Amino acid sequence: MARNLATFFHVEATKHPQSLALTYCQDEVSERRITYRELEGEASEVARILCEGDTQGKQTEMLSLTSLKQRTQSKEVFNGKQSVVCEGLVSQGVEDQTTVIGILCSSGPEAVACILGILEKNAYLYIAPECTKRELTSLLLRVCPRKILVEEKYMKYFNEIFSDVVGSFDIFETHFKLVSLNSEKESAFKGMQVMKELAYVIPTSGSTGVPKYVYVPHRCIMPNVVDLVAMFGVGPEDCIFCAAPLTFDPSVVDLFMAFKAGAKLLMVSPQLLKIPSLLLPIMVRNKMTILQATPTLMLSFGRERLQKIFADNSHLKVLALGGEIFPKLSLIKQWLKKTCKVRIFNLYGITEVSCWASAAEVTVEEPLASSKQITTDNVKIPSSSDEQLNTLECMCTDMTPVGKALSSTIIKVLSEKGEEVGEGREGEIYIGGSERICWVDDGSVVFNDKEDSDVKTRQIQSILRPTGDRGILKNGKIYCLGRLDRQVKRSGQKVSLAEIERLCKSYTYVDACHVVLDNKDKIIAFVFSHLQEISEEVVWKDLKRNLSEWKLPDNVIVVKEVPFNKHGKVDIDQLLSTRPQSSTVNYNNFNHQSLEIFYKDLWKRIGKSKNINPRDNFIKCGGNSLNAVQFTEELGIFLGCEIPNLLDVLLNGTFLETYQLVRKYHHSRKSIDNIDNSHSETRKKIKSEYSDSQSSQDIRVKDDKESYRLYNDIPTSHSQGITQKYYSLDKEDRVPRYNSTSLTVVSRRGVNNRGTSPPKYTTVPYSVNLEWKYNLGKCIDSTPVVVEYNSAEAFVCVGSHSHKFACIDVITGTERWCVVLGGRIESSPSISRDGGYVYVGCYDGCLYCTCVEDGCIAWKFETGGEVKSSPVVDEETGCVIFGSHDKRLYCLTADGELEWSVKVSDGSIFSSPCISGDSVYVATLDGIISGVNKTTGSINWRLSVNKPVFSSLALYSKGIIFGNVIGEIFSYSSSGLRLWKFETKGNVFSSPFVLQLDNGVEVVGVGCHDHSVYFLNAVGEKIAQYSGSSPIYATPFLFSLDDQKAFRAVICETSGKFSIIHINLHGAVDTDTPVSSVTTVSEAHVETVLESKVNGELFASPILFRNRLYIGCRDDFIYSFNLLS
Repeated sequence: MARNLATFFHVEATKHPQSLALTYCQDEVSERRITYRELEGEASEVARILCEGDTQGKQTEMLSLTSLKQRTQSKEVFNGKQSVVCEGLVSQGVEDQTTVIGILCSSGPEAVACILGILEKNAYLYIAPECTKRELTSLLLRVCPRKILVEEKYMKYFNEIFSDVVGSFDIFETHFKLVSLNSEKESAFKGMQVMKELAYVIPTSGSTGVPKYVYVPHRCIMPNVVDLVAMFGVGPEDCIFCAAPLTFDPSVVDLFMAFKAGAKLLMVSPQLLKIPSLLLPIMVRNKMTILQATPTLMLSFGRERLQKIFADNSHLKVLALGGEIFPKLSLIKQWLKKTCKVRIFNLYGITEVSCWASAAEVTVEEPLASSKQITTDNVKIPSSSDEQLNTLECMCTDMTPVGKALSSTIIKVLSEKGEEVGEGREGEIYIGGSERICWVDDGSVVFNDKEDSDVKTRQIQSILRPTGDRGILKNGKIYCLGRLDRQVKRSGQKVSLAEIERLCKSYTYVDACHVVLDNKDKIIAFVFSHLQEISEEVVWKDLKRNLSEWKLPDNVIVVKEVPFNKHGKVDIDQLLSTRPQSSTVNYNNFNHQSLEIFYKDLWKRIGKSKNINPRDNFIKCGGNSLNAVQFTEELGIFLGCEIPNLLDVLLNGTFLETYQLVRKYHHSRKSIDNIDNSHSETRKKIKSEYSDSQSSQDIRVKDDKESYRLYNDIPTSHSQGITQKYYSLDKEDRVPRYNSTSLTVVSRRGVNNRGTSPPKYTTVPYSVNLEWKYNLGKCIDSTPVVVEYNSAEAFVCVGSHSHKFACIDVITGTERWCVVLGGRIESSPSISRDGGYVYVGCYDGCLYCTCVEDGCIAWKFETGGEVKSSPVVDEETGCVIFGSHDKRLYCLTADGELEWSVKVSDGSIFSSPCISGDSVYVATLDGIISGVNKTTGSINWRLSVNKPVFSSLALYSKGIIFGNVIGEIFSYSSSGLRLWKFETKGNVFSSPFVLQLDNGVEVVGVGCHDHSVYFLNAVGEKIAQYSGSSPIYATPFLFSLDDQKAFRAVICETSGKFSIIHINLHGAVDTDTPVSSVTTVSEAHVETVLESKVNGELFASPILFRNRLYIGCRDDFIYSFNLLS
């Protein structure tokens, strides 16, 4: 076996220096990829820095032998028995002892390099940057690390604690300081054998509330790594996701499983780990094969995302769950398909015995013996042996045993007398072994089998530690039933109720405190104070300052009296009954202001945010998944009902989006209950002005000038925006040479010819050749636009999440210019009427006007929200019109002056508007569709389709076409009358593409998340359907042929696959009466003539021009393919 953990890494780094060792994602788009050679180089630098520091002088002091003997021979009483720590732990010298080195830095490549460098000759202690000053001080005084590697940005928080800076260095270009502590205090274990072979020190929380520090030797953790590598079949081709923080010992197993097998380790920032919607794409993109996680993390994904994780085409091959009680088998079965090949394991162990002690591979193929749901909390074990076994049979049916012990490990269930329990009996689970001995500095009592006659395995000299878990023996297998002590687990982290009590009692204004777990597993802190002015907010403020967020109670209640029972002890039941009772809202006294105040206060209290911005995300403001659950539950209690999808919106949306959902649901409940509230005069007045025979759901909304304003910093009125001009467009020397009367612009809406004839496509492409690709640094979700001047020079313009906006020669792929704007770019660009300028929206809230010739910014116009809507240019006036997330539609002149702006509804504008005649048509994320006067900005009509509209509106001969998020495709006339509706089988984010064939027949193509593209005629009838293999977000690009009864389409799927299909409408289209269009839908024939794939996800729409295909991809590249026939 290797000498230590670091040896695992160095062996593989020598074998595969160029292989990927680590991928780190700081956010949802950026990735850092580190090879084994690069990581080994940085680790060697850390080792060199520490070695140089040691040469400056080292004081080696020998502890008194008498003192050591007193420490190691001190006897403790445990259940009437004495336990002795073995004298053999004492070392006769300390000259070859390991030194503990602290690491205080962000998780990621820097932390991993520090760990590897320290492990060359020392042991590491990782300190989480988010720990409080109190926790840091306590940790340093107990463990006494000799030196600490501190990332420079964290120095300012701990200057009073640290003393001398003895060195500076860089790791992966991040600045670090080497700090020496100014303390004469020594570790409690100095001079003992443990310090010779120590690998790391890791903190945990004991049941007494006093933190424990576990000293783990290499020989104790290394068998853990070796066993699991073999059990999981880990190889160099694998990608292991590190779900555990570096302060949680499963992270050690993740790191060194990967490094022992030469596999890739995937890590993400703590913030990303809390947002399932962002985490899942990262896992998929990096082809994760092995996931070790807590059940809570898996449940946070939700059923829909779990189905993707366990899909047939998933790369995942092993899921190992540990740190908490394994989920019910019936729940696991809901995650898996019959064809799923993922192996699932239950891992069990404790930090005090170096992570995992046992493992069980879970099989869920067999039907459950009983569908009855039984929990251990409400089952009383009968006195009768037969009844007891029957009850246990039911209990264990839906449970998973802890599994077989790993190498050098013993696992037992012992009674209070220290005896092994028999079949069907309960006791406490003990784990340990002669090679699994860790040292815990709190003086915790351990069993020594050699000295206890009641333990039958005296031949094996081993030390067993109590886990604090209640276990039961059934059919020779051990099942874990929950905690015995006052500890609870959250996402694998232990929380001590006693520690919270002790901290509260330390506050001068607190007379007493009792922390309990209620029947919903919520931690409630009851604080008793005689001071009238003390409130829950005061206690919250102090707790947040002194406890990590995962240790905070769910609720704090200040009470003035302490209830006692007949024994003189605190009456827990009576104490819990003093809590404010949950009640439904009295709608007669309920108004916007009370909901606003409650929502804002709840966000501040649970989300830990002092100042609120409408675009804040709950997780990014400091909340976590546990806080989010608490938030939704308390809001549900306040409103008297649960709000569907609230948790998902809270985790992934913004403050304002979450509030809009709550407010909208509240309004709908009031309407159902027919309750006339006191504020009803200020509510939006909605009336139906148009309807048809098919539906009465279309409603026209009266223009609302008294629309509700949530907070002062949310802009609701923009009669005049802000335009910053960088030069005058009227100056002769600034007139671009690409000002042209012969212009072709190709966008996701198709080909717009200004003085030129449209391109013809006459051949069927059957292969593609990559002409060039251009790297924009981050994901490309913006659909490119191609502009051609005088049938000669042509460029493609595209933006990226990297803030870069580039203009590229379409033939050579060379960069004409590239500018960096003020934020992420998802808006698709548009070309000015004269062809000299390009407009694009940006996340910084601005619309930019950039010169095509040299990339100089002519002007930018600032709105009150992100501009994700793609601008459109009015061919008649040259004005540019676009929407913003500040809920307004803007019209600007060609030189950036505001013509008008109008608030369309209470929803943000994501989709792109369209222009026809004297009207502009626009859709919003609260489902409002509106026709706006192009000249004045006044609203002509407004109606609702009830669901958000992400799809951009498209024009055709009869009016407009668009889709809403639930998959309904609508057509409305220019006056707001519904013409038809078509229903798909999935969500629609794709925009319709309208193609007019040479014979006048119009075909509409729209993508759907049900993996399909639907092709409709002008009256909303399906004429063809393409079925792909993954969701389709992008707009398909349709193009016509010489054949009047056939056309083709370019289709991009989110998986990265793109296809060109040929649709033959022979027999399906009546060319003499194209409006009817379809005679027999089944006669339309769909043929795939080309398939290919890029390396990233495709969300941007494809552009085809003159047999060249342009595709923006989430692998950071825009691609140009030549179609070969």
